[in-house]
Amino acid sequence: MNRYNIRIQMLNATGEDLNKLDAEMAKNAGLSTEKKQLNKNEVPRAIEYSYCGKMILPELSKAVSNAAQKTEKKFSFTVIKEKSLVAGSLS
Repeated sequence: MNRYNIRIQMLNATGEDLNKLDAEMAKNAGLSTEKKQLNKNEVPRAIEYSYCGKMILPELSKAVSNAAQKTEKKFSFTVIKEKSLVAGSLS
């Protein structure tokens, strides 16, 4: 299984935009769990998701991009693959 961390930043996002993003992420990439809002005091402009599944990086990036485009807001995103450490690999 591949594990990724995804961070999406949206310009001038409202709570409704974030709900729409959540729905699209669940539909496109199955990313409806482990969402983390980065700023608890106001409507966040950045959201993080965790993904564990069979999608590879290009497929996941396309799914994230398609979901974010549905909000019709300007956005940027980062997808980082988690690598497991093999015992004894760190000196």
